[in-house]
Amino acid sequence: MHKMLAAFAIILLYCTSLAISVDGHPDLTVTAVSLGTASFISSSEANIPLNVTIKNLGDITNTRFKLSVDVIGPFEGYTMRAVKPFTVPGQGDMWYPWKTGLARGETYKFSGSLYVGIPKGTNLHGKTITVIPLVDSCSGEEFMPDYGRVQESNEGNNEMRRDRTLR
Repeated sequence: MHKMLAAFAIILLYCTSLAISVDGHPDLTVTAVSLGTASFISSSEANIPLNVTIKNLGDITNTRFKLSVDVIGPFEGYTMRAVKPFTVPGQGDMWYPWKTGLARGETYKFSGSLYVGIPKGTNLHGKTITVIPLVDSCSGEEFMPDYGRVQESNEGNNEMRRDRTLR
C-alpha cells in the first residue's frame, strides 16, 4: 500500500509539473514557416504565399499580440532588413496579423500573402531573400516594453528564418 501511495504521489507531482511552467509565464514561439511560389507584380515586387505556425510552450496568455515579418533582401541596390506587409484574410491590419490569447500547448497558423520589394527597385528575379516572422512583435510602435505585449519565460525564441530564391 505504501509503495502504491508513493507511486501515485510521484505521478501526481509529475503531472502537476507539466501543467505549471517554472515561472508562470507564456512562451510564444514560431514553430513552422512555409513559403509558396512568388507571384511577381513587376521585376522588383512580388507577393509570396506565407504560412507561419506559432505555439505557446508556456502558461496561457489572454493578451492580444501581433506577428511581424522582416525580410532581408537586395532592396535599393544593397542588402537590408525591413519589415514587410503580411496580409492575412479576415484581419483588419494589412501589415501585421493579430491574435488574442493562446492556451498552453496550443498552436495557431497565420496564412496570407507577404509583399516583398520596392516599386521600381532592384530586380528580384533569381535573388535570395531571408524571411523572418516574429511573434509578439512591437514593430512600428513606440514606448513598448522590451518584451512586447506578452511577458514570456523565453524572449529569445520568438522568430524563425527561412531563405527563398525568387523565381
